[in-house]
Amino acid sequence: LKLPGYGASSPIVWNERIYLTCYTGYGTGNRGGSPANLMRHLICVDAKTGKSIWKNSYASSFVPGYGSAAGPRATPAIDGGRVYTMGGHGVVVCTDFATGKTVWKTDRSEFPRNYCSPVLWETGGRQQIVIAATMRVVGYDLSTGKEAWTVRGISRAVCMTPVVSADNYLVVAGWAGGGDLEGRISVQPFEDVAPLRDANGNG
Repeated sequence: LKLPGYGASSPIVWNERIYLTCYTGYGTGNRGGSPANLMRHLICVDAKTGKSIWKNSYASSFVPGYGSAAGPRATPAIDGGRVYTMGGHGVVVCTDFATGKTVWKTDRSEFPRNYCSPVLWETGGRQQIVIAATMRVVGYDLSTGKEAWTVRGISRAVCMTPVVSADNYLVVAGWAGGGDLEGRISVQPFEDVAPLRDANGNG
């Protein structure tokens, strides 16, 4: 099976089906593309034959300066009935396991750094999909995609996927100096720093 684009996430195998993600429209897969054309694709493949069963494609937003692969690096999560996929910088999508149709889609445009994968967690009788990204961790209700809770104080670029411990604690790593709301890092303008650091003048 030849994928329609490129990606950096891992495949998932579930009941003789393989779930893969890739993206088209920008980056190494299409050097002539533009951020406006970035598309994320979730593909369900028969593990025995390698043939595509269904494909779910949707537009993904892009934040200049943050790298086109930030969302497509995230491996989807699956619960046997639905697949939960990160799309670029701006969305998390819930897809039906059997048909590939979109069940719900939640905007995440406030999070420019979505490097880690989503994780499933059940607490207090509520099933959730948890995502750690820029400045905060969010739990979304599995049935609706609505935000159920949040915790602030992590860093701007979170690469470590949260994990659920054997005794059902959610463990999240990713704090760094400057992550606190009252202690944000202040970066000097490039024009001020360049004369001091850019000795060869190449910008």
